[in-house]
Amino acid sequence: AVLLKKLCDTQALILSEGLVFKYDLSSGKTKKILQYKAREDFVYVTNSNPFLFVYQKQLQSFDSELTHLHPISSLPPADNFFSATTTNNQTIFIGSTNGIKIYVHRKAKNDSTFSMRINNVLADKKGYVWIGTWTNGLYRCKYDEANERWSEIIHLPKFPDEHIRSLFEDKNGSILAGTRYNGVVKILEKDAHYFDYSLWNQQTGLS
Repeated sequence: AVLLKKLCDTQALILSEGLVFKYDLSSGKTKKILQYKAREDFVYVTNSNPFLFVYQKQLQSFDSELTHLHPISSLPPADNFFSATTTNNQTIFIGSTNGIKIYVHRKAKNDSTFSMRINNVLADKKGYVWIGTWTNGLYRCKYDEANERWSEIIHLPKFPDEHIRSLFEDKNGSILAGTRYNGVVKILEKDAHYFDYSLWNQQTGLS
């Protein structure tokens, strides 16, 4: 099961084996919201409100009662969609097998800057977009919506593992990257262009 979103102090939205359901943390009761085919991509757009999802190769939105999904836009073709995020609920970044798809100004398009397999995308509290690739390391950048282009692109130097598998921002605003071969990497920003890394792996006790 995957925690998609905590709805309030007592309820959470959970994804598990082709089901999306509400879970009551106090009573343990569940309420089915949606059932989908297990082999279909179903991706929550992090930071979205109202909740947005990538489903059936479309960007879709739940209604306020979490009863129905409503299509917003078709997406450019991809074999699989892995991750999605937004900085403002207007511009959506979607990682896929063949790069990033961007929904901006009510249209979805292919991005030409990052055309490799993008496993993870994460918009942080500072407005940066973190881009985790399958084999090409980790990037941090900003997106200029008015001109529909990237700026401040940094390919994090000397990153401990170029195979990024997950991204997470903790309550303090620190970014943690799960990697294939080197455990979890906490990214420590010294200044705008210098980063240090703290590792949790088997050598440091992570099992």
